[in-house]
Amino acid sequence: MSNIFSAYLLWSVLFSFLILPPSVHAEDCEYHRVRWVIDGDTLVIDTGQKVRLIGVDTPEKGDYRRDVEYYAIEAMSFLREAVDGKRVCLKRDPLQKHNKDHYGRLLRYLYIGDRFINLELLQKGYGYVFTSYPFSYIELFRAKEKEARAKALGVWNIQKKCQWQRKLIEQMRLADTCGTENTICPWQAMKFLGKKVRVRMFVHRVMEGREYIFLDSERDYRSSLNLRVLIPAGKVSDPYEYLGRAIEAEGRVELYKERPELRAEKIRLIR
Repeated sequence: MSNIFSAYLLWSVLFSFLILPPSVHAEDCEYHRVRWVIDGDTLVIDTGQKVRLIGVDTPEKGDYRRDVEYYAIEAMSFLREAVDGKRVCLKRDPLQKHNKDHYGRLLRYLYIGDRFINLELLQKGYGYVFTSYPFSYIELFRAKEKEARAKALGVWNIQKKCQWQRKLIEQMRLADTCGTENTICPWQAMKFLGKKVRVRMFVHRVMEGREYIFLDSERDYRSSLNLRVLIPAGKVSDPYEYLGRAIEAEGRVELYKERPELRAEKIRLIR
C-alpha cells in the first residue's frame, strides 16, 4: 500500500510541473525593454531585434496578402498595455533547436513580473496555440486554449465574429460609393495632383510612423492604385480605429516617389 501511495505522490508532483505555468528564475532571463509592439504575438526589443512569442498565434492586423482579421487589434492592444516600454524577461525553450524562426525573429517566452504573457494570450482568447515549432508547454497551452474556447472568449466568440465580418462587408460597400456626393475614389487621385479633394475609401492597412499615421486604400501600398492618406501622429489617439473602415478625408493630393498622397486636413469615419 505504501508503494502505491509513493508512486501516486511521485506522479502527482510530476503532473503538477506539466500543467502549472513555469516560474521565472532571474538566472534564466534575458532582460530587455520593449521598444515597440507590432501585433499580438510579435514585438521589438531595445536591441532592435524582433521577438516572436513561442506557442501563440494571434490574428493578423493586415498586410499585402490579407485584410485585418477578427480580434487582431484587441490582441495587439492587450500586448501593448501589458509590456510596451517596459522591462521584461525573455526565455528560450530548451526543446527548440533554433534560436530564431525563418523570418529571423527571436523565439521566446515573455514574462513581466509574475505574469506569463504567452499563456495569458491564450487564456483570454486573444489567439490560438501555434505548433509549427515544438515547445515544452504545449499541453498546458492547449488546455488554456480549450478553456477559452469553452467560454467563447475573444477569437472563439463566433457570434461576435460574424457581426464583425458583416460590418466589414458593409464598410467595403460604403467605400464603393466613392465618386458620389462630391467625393473621388482613391484610384482617381493622380488626376487631382496639387488640388484639394475629398476622397472616400476603405482603409486596408494602417502604418505608424514617428511623424505621421499612414492609411492605405490598398493592401499593398506599392500598388499603382493605392492612395496613402497621411495624418499627423499627434492628432490621432487611436490610429487603428480607421482600419477596416470606410473614411472620408479632405486635403491636397501630392506626389511622393511617383505615388499619390493626401495630407489630411479633415478626416471622418463613415458610419
